[in-house]
Amino acid sequence: MLRNWQAYLSVKNSQYPHAVQWDLTVFQPVVQIRLSILVTTMVAFVFALIASAGSRCIEPLDQRRKRLIIPSSQLNWIVQAARKHFGEAGEAATCSPSTYSMR
Repeated sequence: MLRNWQAYLSVKNSQYPHAVQWDLTVFQPVVQIRLSILVTTMVAFVFALIASAGSRCIEPLDQRRKRLIIPSSQLNWIVQAARKHFGEAGEAATCSPSTYSMR
């Protein structure tokens, strides 16, 4: 773009006998943010952190006073279903992993 501008000026200045001085500047506007928006954003962020910590503290617990864990993958869901199934049947202590995989 600068070369095109220089080419334009050289052609334009060669057509007219009087020289004209041009100022070529690079200007970038400064982004300003209002203090009220900044404070509102910071308050919302702090409130979100407090809400996150509060929800962690009042999270429901299971019978053994441990946090409930929601499985995140299909394999975790399968393992949880197998543990629940064998736990209710009373075979959890007698079934080894190799025996379970053979079934």
